Amino acid sequence: MEKSSAAHLADVNVSMLFLQYTKDTPAQWDLIEQVNASLKKANQVKIEGADHSCKAGKKVDVMRTLLNATQEWANSR
Repeated sequence: MEKSSAAHLADVNVSMLFLQYTKDTPAQWDLIEQVNASLKKANQVKIEGADHSCKAGKKVDVMRTLLNATQEWANSR
């Protein structure tokens, strides 16, 4: 994700949750992290080993991780 493609996020006035995969080629972790650091209402969850299609092999239950992270975030609002 280029910073220019994320410029509109600064205008969002509600809490945002970004579930980000460490092997996601289209949305690289370091770029996403930079963008989120500049956003006051952004929360970011790192999903280790998963790619853009949410696949991470058998070691990580990606869907369970996503669900748990989303539930924790929603409950903290």
